Amino acid sequence: MISPRVVNPRQLLFVACAVAALAVVILGWYAAQTVRPDCVVGISKLTDGNGHTLPDVDGRVWSDKELADRAYKQAVDSGRCGPPRPRWQQWLGWLSSHAVPVAVNLRWRSGSGVRCRRALTSPAV
Repeated sequence: MISPRVVNPRQLLFVACAVAALAVVILGWYAAQTVRPDCVVGISKLTDGNGHTLPDVDGRVWSDKELADRAYKQAVDSGRCGPPRPRWQQWLGWLSSHAVPVAVNLRWRSGSGVRCRRALTSPAV
């Protein structure tokens, strides 16, 4: 027969707190990782008749990943793509640093006084 095991409530509380703390640490680490926003870049490379990549003018042969990284960096520098950012910003729905809402004042006259209203707008990308 299997004997029931008596468990101390303090031990259960300690284990539950330890598991929760570990989960928070893992989620925080994962959320802090840098990711790239969705961005389409094109790359091309020349190959010889056997499918081997030809070197560039400096004699270097670039891998597909290096070509994609270089194309992404050029797209970020030209403003066509957003820069890498922490994953938690992506979870919140921030598209890029260009789409962060900016508060502006809109003024108009109505009757006897001037009223001011605040509106959120995104600058043109």
